This record gives sequence, structure tokens and C-alpha cells, in this order.
Amino acid sequence: MTHFYRAEHHSTPSPSELGWQRHSPLAIAELVKNTIEIGTYELPDSALGHWLQHGIEKIGAQDGYGTEAVLEWLREGRLLMSQEYFCGKLDDVEVQWQAGLLQFYDSYGVTNGSGTHVRVWLEPQLDEHLREDSAAAMRSFASTLLHELCHAMLARYSCENGCNEGYCRSHWFVETGPSYHGTAWQAIKSRIETAWAERLGFEMRLF
Repeated sequence: MTHFYRAEHHSTPSPSELGWQRHSPLAIAELVKNTIEIGTYELPDSALGHWLQHGIEKIGAQDGYGTEAVLEWLREGRLLMSQEYFCGKLDDVEVQWQAGLLQFYDSYGVTNGSGTHVRVWLEPQLDEHLREDSAAAMRSFASTLLHELCHAMLARYSCENGCNEGYCRSHWFVETGPSYHGTAWQAIKSRIETAWAERLGFEMRLF
């Protein structure tokens, strides 16, 4: 017999509730994290799972990588991820290719801007070992996108400890961190990794 249980429900925070916490990225991360339920499912039907499988079988394998088809697939994923993990607050975040990220930033993704001007840029080129495996390639794109959306959520609703408010300045190193992978980002990332593994049946590491 399959057993299900549902965790305590946390209501979706409003933009104003998120805005009240703008000087504390960690507080925003906690609001977001608490809406991502874990321990509630046993491999149910998943829109994200169907999306990923479609990308592996129908897009990457046929059209190659770094194409408009893959970009549109990633934008579809952004919408699904926004609804699943970010309270629907990132539905309109722009996602674009940007060649050279790996060369100049040693990264497959970069998020910049703040508020409604947040954008996610993704490297269209993949390492050779990924290009030889459609599943690995598309999972890599999906992982990078989800990694960057964690940044986008904090960039949209917090000042990322970047203003002159006293709390911000005293908490910047821990909550935001020099590489923007501080405790706030880690809190969201860890919760998503757990929820993803439960719902889709395999791990998605957001390195």
C-alpha cells in the first residue's frame, strides 16, 4: 500500500510580505522554503518530470544544444519551476543565451539585475562529455536554470545586503556572501534538492 502524508501547509507569501523582509535575504529564503512541501509525495505524476523527459527525447537529441528550441524549452521550465518552487513569483523572469559565460566567468549561468529587472543568462555551449549524452546535457541545462532561479528570487525581492542599512551591512558576509551563495541561497537550494528528489525520483544537484 502506498502511504502519503502532507506536511503543515504554509500560505504563499505576498509581494508585500516579501518586500517587508527585503533587508534580510535569509528571511525571504525561509518564506520561500516553507512553501516547498517535502515528505508529501511518493513519485506522483510531475509536470517537471514530463518537461525534462520531453527535452531529453524530443529536443536536445534531435536539434542539438544552444538552439532556439532548447531556449524555448528552458523558458517553459522556468514557468514550471517558478510555480513549483518560487510561489509563482518568477514567471516573467527573462531567460536568454549568453555565449562566453564559461570562458569569462567560469560559469554556465549568471543572474543580474534586481526587482522586476532580474534576468538569467545561460551559456549555450556544453562540455564535450555532456554533448555526447542527451539526458546529461538537458539535465545540466535544467540544473543551471534552477540554480540561477534561486539567485533570481533573492535578487527580485531582497537588497541582498547591498544597501547602507545597518542590518544589511552586518549580515552581508553570511546571508549573501561574496559569491552570492550564502546562507539565504543555500536554504532555498537545499529545500529544492530534497523536494526534487522526492517528486521526480532522482537527485538534481544545484552546484
